Amino acid sequence: MMRVRIQIVFGTELRPEPEMRRILAAAGLTRLASPTSRLPVVFAESFLVDDPRLARLRHTLSDEHIAWYERRQHVYDEDDLQSAPLVLLSIVRAPKGAGGPTYGTEYDLRSGCSKCGSGSEQISALYLKASDLPSKAPIVETMHGDIVVSTDIARQLEAVMSAGLELRQTRSHIDHRLLPWWQLLPAVTMPRMSLSTSGIEMGDQCPACRRDGHFDHLFQPLMIAYAHDDIATPDALPDAAITWERFGLSVLKDPFTESNIAPAKLLVKPSIYHVLRQIRGVTFDLVSIV
Repeated sequence: MMRVRIQIVFGTELRPEPEMRRILAAAGLTRLASPTSRLPVVFAESFLVDDPRLARLRHTLSDEHIAWYERRQHVYDEDDLQSAPLVLLSIVRAPKGAGGPTYGTEYDLRSGCSKCGSGSEQISALYLKASDLPSKAPIVETMHGDIVVSTDIARQLEAVMSAGLELRQTRSHIDHRLLPWWQLLPAVTMPRMSLSTSGIEMGDQCPACRRDGHFDHLFQPLMIAYAHDDIATPDALPDAAITWERFGLSVLKDPFTESNIAPAKLLVKPSIYHVLRQIRGVTFDLVSIV
C-alpha cells in the first residue's frame, strides 16, 4: 500500500541564527534547535501526512511569516520496490558542500552539449572540500547533485553489484588525498522518458540540446515512465542508470570551475535498493515501463 509524505523546505538564513533556532524549537524540531547542532542552510525534511509534527511546523512557519514550499512524495511497500525493474533514488536531506566542477573535477566536454555542457562525462575523481562532509552520514548529495556514500556502504554495494555502476573514490580539493567517500557513477544513460511521466516542470532549456531545464514539480511527485519498446528486458538492465534528462540548468563559464553541469536522476535495481533502503533521508519511487 502506498503512503504519502510531505517534504517541507525553507531557508534558515532568513532570520538570525538564534531566532531561527527559537522558531525550530517552537515547531518541535529540538535536534536542530540545539546550539550544538549544525544549522543547515536549507531545511528539507519529510513527514507522513498524519504526523502531528507536520501540522505544528506549518503553523509555526505561518505564525512567523516564513515562506516555505511543500512537495508530496509517495512511500511504497517493500514488495512493490523489491519487484520493480528500476526505482528512482532521491536524497531528501539538505545537500552538503559544493561538487561538480567547483574544485577542479574534470569533464570531457566533447561528450556533452557544446553549448551548455549537459551530458558531459566526468573523467576524473570528484574533488570535494572534506570539511563540508558529515563525519557519520552514510550517504550525501552535494549541491551540484553528486551522490557519494561512505566506505562501509561502498563495500556493501560491491558485494551485490554485477554491472553498470562504478564506485569512484573522491579526493580532497586541497592536496588530492583520497577521502573516505565513494561517488556513485552509472555507466548507462536511459532513453528519453515516456510522455506518461509526471511530476516535472520545464524551465529555460538549452536551445541546442533541450536536455537540461527539467525541475521537480513543487507539489506533484515525480513518476518516471519509459516506453516498453525503448527498454531492454528487465534482466538486461544495469545495476544503476541515469536519466537522459538533466535537472536544473547547465552553464559553461570561464573559468570552468564556475560552470554547472546539471545532474541527472539516479535509477537503481532492487539489489542496490536493498543496500540503501534503511538509510535515513533516502527515498525511492517506482519507475514504470509502459
